[in-house]
Formats: sequence, structure tokens, C-alpha cells
Amino acid sequence: MDENPTLQNLQTANQQQHQATGAAATLSGAYGGTGQGVQDALTNYFTNQNVANASGQAYSNAYNSAIQQQQNSLNTLLGAAGAQTNAAGLLSGLGAQEQNVGQTGIQNALQL
Repeated sequence: MDENPTLQNLQTANQQQHQATGAAATLSGAYGGTGQGVQDALTNYFTNQNVANASGQAYSNAYNSAIQQQQNSLNTLLGAAGAQTNAAGLLSGLGAQEQNVGQTGIQNALQL
């Protein structure tokens, strides 16, 4: 399976256009002439432009995907930090309750 179908399709279209240009030049008796050369150069120019556009779009998609994954990871870490803060608050509350119970026990013992 080809990993770059877009680039392969662009190269196939490029070769087909070169074949069509050569066939048209042959039919008009100008095979290998300057007209054919100019047409082939334009075909190559537009193919290279399309390859650059397709590559740029692929890099842009990959970058955006990486940024989204990074944001998801950051959100997960922030959620975990929030849960840790909540747990610390809960433990602090339990510690305060335990301290109050202990203090009440001491006061009761002193009164007895």
C-alpha cells in the first residue's frame, strides 16, 4: 500500500500530461520543438506547485493534530491537579475533625 497516494496521483497526472503534450506535438509535426518544451516546463511547474501545496496541507494537518493532542494531555493533567487539590482539601478537613475530636476527648477527661 502506498503511503503517499496524493503525491503519486500528482506524479501520474504529470506523466499523463507529458504524454498528451508529446502526442499533440507529434500530430502537429513539432515533436521536440520549443512549444513542447515550454508546455512540459509549465506542466512540471504546476506539478511542483501542487506537490508543495499538498505537502504544506499535510504538515499543517499533522501540526494541528499534535497541538490538539497536546491540549488534551494538558487538560488531563489539569483535571488530575484539580482532583489532587480536592483530595488535599478533604484530608485537611478530616484532620481538623480528628483534632477537634481529640481536643473534645481531652476536655472531657479533664472535666471528669
